[in-house]
Amino acid sequence: MKKIVCVFIMLIVVLAGCSQSTALIKEADSHKLNQKVKSFVDRNKSKNGIYLYSVAGEKEYFIVNYSTARQGEKVKFLSGIRAELREDVFTIQLDVQETSDPHDKRIRPLSIYKLNKHEETSKIEVKINGQETPIDIVGS
Repeated sequence: MKKIVCVFIMLIVVLAGCSQSTALIKEADSHKLNQKVKSFVDRNKSKNGIYLYSVAGEKEYFIVNYSTARQGEKVKFLSGIRAELREDVFTIQLDVQETSDPHDKRIRPLSIYKLNKHEETSKIEVKINGQETPIDIVGS
Protein backbone atom coordinates (compact mmCIF):
# COMPACT_ATOMS: atom_id res chain seq x y z
CA MET A 1 0.00 0.00 0.00
CA LYS A 2 2.83 2.41 0.86
CA LYS A 3 4.43 1.75 -2.52
CA ILE A 4 1.23 2.66 -4.35
CA VAL A 5 0.91 5.90 -2.37
CA CYS A 6 4.57 6.78 -3.08
CA VAL A 7 4.16 6.09 -6.80
CA PHE A 8 0.99 8.19 -6.86
CA ILE A 9 2.73 11.12 -5.11
CA MET A 10 5.71 10.89 -7.50
CA LEU A 11 3.33 10.92 -10.47
CA ILE A 12 1.63 14.07 -9.16
CA VAL A 13 5.00 15.79 -8.67
CA VAL A 14 6.12 14.91 -12.22
CA LEU A 15 2.85 16.09 -13.74
CA ALA A 16 2.96 19.33 -11.74
CA GLY A 17 6.50 19.97 -13.04
CA CYS A 18 5.38 19.38 -16.62
CA SER A 19 2.45 21.76 -16.35
CA GLN A 20 4.67 24.49 -14.88
CA SER A 21 7.09 24.11 -17.80
CA THR A 22 4.25 24.49 -20.29
CA ALA A 23 2.99 27.61 -18.54
CA LEU A 24 6.42 29.27 -18.53
CA ILE A 25 7.01 29.14 -22.27
CA LYS A 26 4.45 29.04 -25.05
CA GLU A 27 4.84 29.13 -28.81
CA ALA A 28 3.70 32.46 -30.21
CA ASP A 29 1.69 32.96 -33.37
CA SER A 30 4.00 34.99 -35.62
CA HIS A 31 0.99 36.67 -37.26
CA LYS A 32 -0.16 38.09 -33.92
CA LEU A 33 3.16 39.67 -32.88
CA ASN A 34 3.35 43.43 -32.54
CA GLN A 35 5.36 45.41 -35.09
CA LYS A 36 8.38 45.87 -32.77
CA VAL A 37 8.81 42.13 -32.30
CA LYS A 38 8.29 41.44 -36.02
CA SER A 39 10.94 44.03 -36.85
CA PHE A 40 13.42 42.43 -34.42
CA VAL A 41 12.79 38.99 -35.95
CA ASP A 42 13.17 40.37 -39.51
CA ARG A 43 16.51 42.01 -38.64
CA ASN A 44 17.91 38.72 -37.37
CA LYS A 45 16.26 36.04 -39.49
CA SER A 46 19.20 35.67 -41.90
CA LYS A 47 21.50 34.41 -39.11
CA ASN A 48 21.20 31.14 -37.22
CA GLY A 49 21.04 31.49 -33.47
CA ILE A 50 19.00 32.05 -30.37
CA TYR A 51 17.63 35.49 -29.59
CA LEU A 52 15.81 37.20 -26.77
CA TYR A 53 13.47 40.14 -27.41
CA SER A 54 13.15 41.97 -24.12
CA VAL A 55 11.77 45.41 -23.36
CA ALA A 56 11.17 46.47 -19.76
CA GLY A 57 7.49 46.22 -18.91
CA GLU A 58 6.58 44.34 -22.10
CA LYS A 59 6.23 40.69 -23.07
CA GLU A 60 9.48 38.86 -23.68
CA TYR A 61 10.04 36.54 -26.62
CA PHE A 62 12.61 33.81 -27.19
CA ILE A 63 13.46 33.13 -30.84
CA VAL A 64 15.20 30.03 -32.20
CA ASN A 65 16.45 30.38 -35.76
CA TYR A 66 17.99 27.52 -37.74
CA SER A 67 17.03 28.84 -41.18
CA THR A 68 20.36 28.64 -42.99
CA ALA A 69 22.77 25.83 -43.76
CA ARG A 70 25.75 25.81 -46.09
CA GLN A 71 26.05 23.29 -48.89
CA GLY A 72 27.05 19.93 -47.43
CA GLU A 73 26.34 20.93 -43.80
CA LYS A 74 23.78 19.16 -41.69
CA VAL A 75 20.63 21.13 -40.96
CA LYS A 76 19.82 21.80 -37.31
CA PHE A 77 16.29 21.73 -36.01
CA LEU A 78 14.57 22.20 -32.69
CA SER A 79 13.05 18.92 -31.52
CA GLY A 80 11.89 20.09 -28.09
CA ILE A 81 11.81 23.02 -25.69
CA ARG A 82 10.92 23.40 -22.05
CA ALA A 83 11.43 25.93 -19.28
CA GLU A 84 11.70 25.95 -15.55
CA LEU A 85 11.93 28.61 -12.87
CA ARG A 86 14.03 27.85 -9.82
CA GLU A 87 14.46 30.57 -7.27
CA ASP A 88 15.36 33.53 -9.50
CA VAL A 89 16.88 31.65 -12.49
CA PHE A 90 14.71 31.10 -15.56
CA THR A 91 16.13 28.15 -17.52
CA ILE A 92 15.19 27.35 -21.12
CA GLN A 93 16.23 23.89 -22.26
CA LEU A 94 16.42 23.18 -25.99
CA ASP A 95 16.69 19.79 -27.63
CA VAL A 96 18.45 20.32 -30.96
CA GLN A 97 19.08 17.63 -33.56
CA GLU A 98 20.69 17.55 -37.00
CA THR A 99 19.77 15.93 -40.28
CA SER A 100 21.41 15.55 -43.67
CA ASP A 101 18.02 15.75 -45.39
CA PRO A 102 17.12 19.40 -46.10
CA HIS A 103 13.53 18.30 -46.83
CA ASP A 104 13.03 16.62 -43.44
CA LYS A 105 9.53 17.53 -42.21
CA ARG A 106 10.80 18.14 -38.67
CA ILE A 107 12.73 21.21 -39.80
CA ARG A 108 11.12 24.51 -38.83
CA PRO A 109 13.48 27.35 -39.62
CA LEU A 110 12.09 29.88 -37.13
CA SER A 111 10.34 29.33 -33.80
CA ILE A 112 9.09 32.14 -31.56
CA TYR A 113 8.10 31.61 -27.94
CA LYS A 114 6.49 33.95 -25.43
CA LEU A 115 8.09 33.79 -21.98
CA ASN A 116 5.77 33.78 -18.99
CA LYS A 117 8.20 34.31 -16.14
CA HIS A 118 5.46 35.67 -13.82
CA GLU A 119 8.06 37.50 -11.76
CA GLU A 120 11.42 39.15 -12.03
CA THR A 121 14.36 36.83 -12.45
CA SER A 122 18.01 37.64 -12.03
CA LYS A 123 19.16 35.41 -14.87
CA ILE A 124 17.93 33.68 -18.00
CA GLU A 125 19.94 30.55 -18.68
CA VAL A 126 19.80 28.62 -21.97
CA LYS A 127 20.91 25.03 -22.37
CA ILE A 128 21.18 23.26 -25.71
CA ASN A 129 21.22 19.47 -25.32
CA GLY A 130 22.21 19.97 -21.67
CA GLN A 131 25.10 22.36 -22.36
CA GLU A 132 24.78 25.96 -21.16
CA THR A 133 25.08 28.33 -24.10
CA PRO A 134 24.94 32.12 -24.44
CA ILE A 135 22.09 33.92 -26.15
CA ASP A 136 23.38 35.24 -29.48
CA ILE A 137 21.48 38.53 -29.46
CA VAL A 138 19.42 40.26 -26.80
CA GLY A 139 17.57 43.22 -28.15
CA SER A 140 14.48 45.28 -28.43
